[in-house]
Amino acid sequence: MEEKGFNYAQARAFAGQYGLIVGALWIASFGCAMYSFDYMLLGHVGNLCTLLSLFVEVRLLKQFQREVAPLSGMRRWWMAWNISMYATLLTSFAQFLYFRFIDGGHLLASFNRMMEQPEYKELMESMMPGADFETILEEFTSMPIGALMMNFIAFNFFVALVFSVISTLFSAVRLPSPNESHQE
Repeated sequence: MEEKGFNYAQARAFAGQYGLIVGALWIASFGCAMYSFDYMLLGHVGNLCTLLSLFVEVRLLKQFQREVAPLSGMRRWWMAWNISMYATLLTSFAQFLYFRFIDGGHLLASFNRMMEQPEYKELMESMMPGADFETILEEFTSMPIGALMMNFIAFNFFVALVFSVISTLFSAVRLPSPNESHQE
């Protein structure tokens, strides 16, 4: 592969477009997660959206390589990282809008309802023995939106890193096409 033949500006533009698609799936997953306390099925739909976004990113990487420009290992990761970062920026912005204008305390109320159920309380106590959940809840409720968003952004960056590595690995796998003969 020729070093001069790769157009980073073009690849970045495609990554931005692909990031919109992956980001839309991440936003759908986030929206489902916010209401999964009330409707359990939404939790499963959100998980499905997250898994689907990984397959979509792999497919978009393969499509880019097939139709636009060949990708070496590091360029493939660079492209996957850029797609994931655009998706992260879009998702973080949507999360900010949600907590600033839409949530209105819904997440905290749902968490309170969940913690009132004895099975969840036992589970949390077994996971964190000696923790005072009332204090944790008070600290969480007093957290300003900026601090909450910094936590979400850090989590989103971690997800982007993991997704970019996984999608790079899976997009490098080349399966034989149905047109190829299987002669030995």
